[in-house]
Amino acid sequence: MGAFGHPWRLPFTGTRGIISGVTARYRTELLQTDAPINQGNSGGPLISLESGRIVGINTAGIRGAQNTNFAVAIKYACRILQLLQSGDDPSPPDLKLVYFQDVDNRKELKVARSYAGDGMLKLLPGDVIRQVVGVAGAVENETQLLHALRGRLGNSSLKVLRAGRETTVAGAKQPMPRVLETRGVYVSGVLFGPVTIRDRDEINAHGLMVHHVEPGSIGESREIEKSDLLEAVDGEPVLDVDALYARLNEARQDGRRVTLTFKKLAGGEALFAYAQRRLLIANLRIIGPEKQ
Repeated sequence: MGAFGHPWRLPFTGTRGIISGVTARYRTELLQTDAPINQGNSGGPLISLESGRIVGINTAGIRGAQNTNFAVAIKYACRILQLLQSGDDPSPPDLKLVYFQDVDNRKELKVARSYAGDGMLKLLPGDVIRQVVGVAGAVENETQLLHALRGRLGNSSLKVLRAGRETTVAGAKQPMPRVLETRGVYVSGVLFGPVTIRDRDEINAHGLMVHHVEPGSIGESREIEKSDLLEAVDGEPVLDVDALYARLNEARQDGRRVTLTFKKLAGGEALFAYAQRRLLIANLRIIGPEKQ
């Protein structure tokens, strides 16, 4: 195999290796390779040096490990391209499910929690998803399930193992929000957007969170970190992008700083820690499409 890309800004660099396995240990099904993949390789092709065909898209590596790297199999990208070419929606379903980790390599997709609303596909904790009806092959992980349901959101059912008996479950499946339609607020090097934590209902995390912090920015100097949950601005809850922009813009016009209250992952004796950060407003803008 050959991994191609621009690692560490070195253009058009190729490295060699083998595919040593397939794993879904890190939620997404990935090809494991020892071909060196570094920062800047992501999105580049993993190519068979025998056939010349692209077999994967370079994705990630384990820090500190010796050439333990990963790529997404190209068949998953090909399905998206096929649907786009036929004019069909390639969006994956937003099933609002949380799954058990497959730590002992059972290769089964078992539901831990369901947050689906009325009228949606209803699965129960403990259900093992076996197959999408009408699609060849068993479902062994979430990647395979999403792949099988692309383009089939309105006319598909699932075969599941429930309490030891196989049954078929049908129900509506909404598409996941499109990335290009997502809106956020950028301020002082910090990008805020909607909470994307899958089990947000479990911890009552609704509203906005930090999606990115620019290195060397004002936000980083105030110890704001990715995944921080925004609880309040100057003591008042702010639950959506437009409300946050309005509050920050008002502070900018008044020439004052704002106090942001965050819920941060803590660990130890407490799962969360609360922190307040005074922030100077700079480079404030909306990221994404205009509100319709």
